[in-house]
Amino acid sequence: MPRNTSAAGERQTEAARLLNEYRAILQNNDHLISGLEVMQKIPEPTISQRARMKELEEQLIPDGIQKEKVLGVRIRQIVAGLQGEGSLPEIRRRTVIELRYLSQLEWPQIAEALYPDEWDEAPLKHRKYLIRQAFRYHAAALEQLDELLRAGDQ
Repeated sequence: MPRNTSAAGERQTEAARLLNEYRAILQNNDHLISGLEVMQKIPEPTISQRARMKELEEQLIPDGIQKEKVLGVRIRQIVAGLQGEGSLPEIRRRTVIELRYLSQLEWPQIAEALYPDEWDEAPLKHRKYLIRQAFRYHAAALEQLDELLRAGDQ
């Protein structure tokens, strides 16, 4: 699969690629740590299980955390560029990116965070509308992040 193409085949922006890579690293680290915690509860682990726990503790988890730190610094620097003048749309664009990629929230949770006063009492149709609004802020934020990335490359 080409570097800037998603699973569905559409072209990803550089910002989307970086953010998705970071999200995948976070998820992988969570899974590795959870797996280690489960293995540590085994009363009498086998030799291969002990070897795997050692590998997780000494190599895989530290390597994943290092990748998370390095890419996380770059992501936070880029996202900081979304702050602009602090208008509501700019705040919401930044918030969507932070909630989706740094906090690992799903779209309904993001919409609820963006529109807390409307969400609780909203019928399903209106909630779907609020989720679409979150998608729109996401798309606008990715465009702005790509502009920032292009400007940084020059």
